[in-house]
Amino acid sequence: MGAKKCLRCGFEKQLPEFNFDRSRRDGRAVYCKQCNAEKCRQQYKDNSESRKKYTRSWRFRYYQITAAEAEWLLTVYQKGLCLICCEKVSIGQSHIDHAHRCSSEKHYKSSAGSYGCKKCIRGILHKRCNMLVISFLERFPHLQTEEVQKYLSSRPLASCETIK
Repeated sequence: MGAKKCLRCGFEKQLPEFNFDRSRRDGRAVYCKQCNAEKCRQQYKDNSESRKKYTRSWRFRYYQITAAEAEWLLTVYQKGLCLICCEKVSIGQSHIDHAHRCSSEKHYKSSAGSYGCKKCIRGILHKRCNMLVISFLERFPHLQTEEVQKYLSSRPLASCETIK
């Protein structure tokens, strides 16, 4: 068993201390596993804002809405509040609630299921409200109150043109 010098910490270590890397002549990475883990943790911390921004933009593309439309929905239509628990909610800590049985022609179909469209969006909710309350109430219509039925049938972006 051979040894190799880590380019980050400078210590010579046994080959099993290095990850595999087929692109390298010796078949091992240039950093030891410990240094590589530290480097990855630091990159994760350094890029947290860009990662959050990408996640938000992906969610908007998934439902075919712009950031301006999402902001309008949250600030103007919902007045900054979750429509279920009436507590303050921000774009970063939210989920986009949508009708799962939308009949819009603008749905994208894929092997993973159908993607949403802006016409099926009901509101921006806390994760807990979206995952627990709405999923539960959609499946058990006999437990729905009049207010819940009104919310489940609402589509605030269905009738408006693109917001700029």
